[in-house]
Amino acid sequence: QNNWQQQRQQQEDWRMKEMEERKKQLEDSKMKMMEERMRQQADLQKKQEELKIKQEQQKADQQKRIAEAKAMMAIRRTMQKVRQATPDSFAEAHAELTQIMEAEFKNCSEAGGKQVKEEADKIVETVKARVDAVFEQRRKVQEEKERKERERLELEARAKALAEELQGLIAEAVAAGKAVSDAVASLADFAGNGREEAEAAVAAADGAERTAKEKFTRCTDFILEHRATLRTVLPDPAAAAKAAAPKVLAKVIAAKALAAKAPAQAPVQAPEDGEAAPAAAEEPPAETVQQATQRAIGELAEAKKATQAAAAKRPGLKARALRRAAALEQTTAVKAMFKRYDRDGDKKLNKAEIAAYAKGEFSFALQPALIDRFLETCDQDAGAKSQSAGEEDFLRVRQFVGLKRQLKVMDKLREKRLEREKAVEKARGQLKDAIAAIAKEVQAAEAAVSEAEAQVNPLGKKVRELTTPAIYELADKVEPVVRASSSTAAAARKAFEGLVDGFEAGMQDTLRAVVKSDQFAKKIHMQTLRFAPRISRAENLLDRFRRDAERKEELKRLEEQRKVEEEKRKAEEEVKKKEAEEKKKAEEEAKKKEEEEKAAQKAAEKEAADEAKAAEEPAEGEPEATETKDEEKMDGEGAEEAEKAEDGDGKRKAGEALDESPDEPAAKAAKTE
Repeated sequence: QNNWQQQRQQQEDWRMKEMEERKKQLEDSKMKMMEERMRQQADLQKKQEELKIKQEQQKADQQKRIAEAKAMMAIRRTMQKVRQATPDSFAEAHAELTQIMEAEFKNCSEAGGKQVKEEADKIVETVKARVDAVFEQRRKVQEEKERKERERLELEARAKALAEELQGLIAEAVAAGKAVSDAVASLADFAGNGREEAEAAVAAADGAERTAKEKFTRCTDFILEHRATLRTVLPDPAAAAKAAAPKVLAKVIAAKALAAKAPAQAPVQAPEDGEAAPAAAEEPPAETVQQATQRAIGELAEAKKATQAAAAKRPGLKARALRRAAALEQTTAVKAMFKRYDRDGDKKLNKAEIAAYAKGEFSFALQPALIDRFLETCDQDAGAKSQSAGEEDFLRVRQFVGLKRQLKVMDKLREKRLEREKAVEKARGQLKDAIAAIAKEVQAAEAAVSEAEAQVNPLGKKVRELTTPAIYELADKVEPVVRASSSTAAAARKAFEGLVDGFEAGMQDTLRAVVKSDQFAKKIHMQTLRFAPRISRAENLLDRFRRDAERKEELKRLEEQRKVEEEKRKAEEEVKKKEAEEKKKAEEEAKKKEEEEKAAQKAAEKEAADEAKAAEEPAEGEPEATETKDEEKMDGEGAEEAEKAEDGDGKRKAGEALDESPDEPAAKAAKTE
């Protein structure tokens, strides 16, 4: 009991001492707050004074900035004028900028003045470079203009010289064209006495045409070669009309106005497009180079057109002149022939003379009876019995001899044709026998090919049943049969193709036509044509059979290789699986060992904590636990009391805390011990 009272007294002393300390802290806190407020008021007053000074300074700076802005605005406005100045107004704008800079530069700050001066210098430099470039460009343009003018004058002089040369060439071409027309006209009027004169006239026309073509070609080549230069002399008609249209319109308007002012005078006729108004009493102007050249080109076109028309007539006139000359020569030759066979000179051909003509000219002997009948015909037409043919009937004599010669030739041809028909008929029988013999060969070839097909067709089904050596053995057995059928079919086909080769060369075409028209021969021919694809199919099947054997052997090899690779893969997978299981088992054992180590460590830590706790516990367990709880409660309430003491209610709250926790000092003392 005494011990408890002592503890109670100690608690009271401690509370009183704590109250005094807290009261002293509260007074110190109030004192510090008062000092802080006074310091803040002093700082506020100092800041207000500084703000007033700063505002006055800002006002002065603002006025200075306004003046600087006005100055820089005026300078920049003038700079804009310089920037937009043309080459002609640049000097004036530059002088104005210099004046404004001298007047307003003093109102600018150091940085602003430096900046605006740099801008002005840069603008002046840029614009000056542009103006200099413009002046340089103008100078170059002027020089280029002068150069082009010099070139134009030189080109015009050269064009005039070329135009004069062209006029001379055109004059020569026009003269050559006129020569062609004259030569063709003389050829049209040709009435010479011989072929030499006709050929001379034709040669003259041909030479004139060649010369004219050369002259025209030379003119055309000259124009094409110097076309660019001659454009100055020969302007485009459309461009010339377009350029002359305003002048013509002005002249028309002037003429109408003049006619309106003087109605009593004769009406002034308006000029047509491209023509100038006629002068009243002026002499016609001299022909210019352009007009002369255009006139010459027009003459060239007309001459070329006339020459082409004459040249188009020349071939017909040439043929007519040559025909005339040939007819004249033929007539002369016929007269000479009549005179040669008119041996008695009576200007008539008797029976003996006609026979001599046929024998001498054609080596043809005429029968006297035929000559008599012909002369009777001539006498009937003449109305007299002279038993002779005059010079006017010599054409009929020639026709009579030619007709008899042709009839004799036709008789010989008829005899040959009859002999040929007999030979062909005989050959027909031989041909039928040959066809029958070849038919037997074709049937034998058909049997051989069928046998080959019968042995080849089932081979595809036997590939799976037979082994590879058996397949090769069977293929070697069937191959001779296929080759034999191919040889037999080729022999039959060759025999049919050479069916008519044993006959005469002159009858072979006829016999070939007979073979083509014969139905039995057609059937044999079609049968021989089918041999080739059938044998080719049999050979392909046999080759495929061999390839199937190779493919089967390859598949077998690949299957064995696949099995080996599959076993190898399974072995590798088994090894990998075993390694993975061993690795997993090792990881599980390591993890289990780690967990066991952690569990052992935790158990050791827990055991150590229990031992430490057992060492700290007092002998009397229950009262100590109560005091510990009271101490924790006192600590929490003491912290709350300190917070509330700062709000001004420290004393009252502290008393309530002491009333509520009478055992706190004892608990704290026990904790301290």
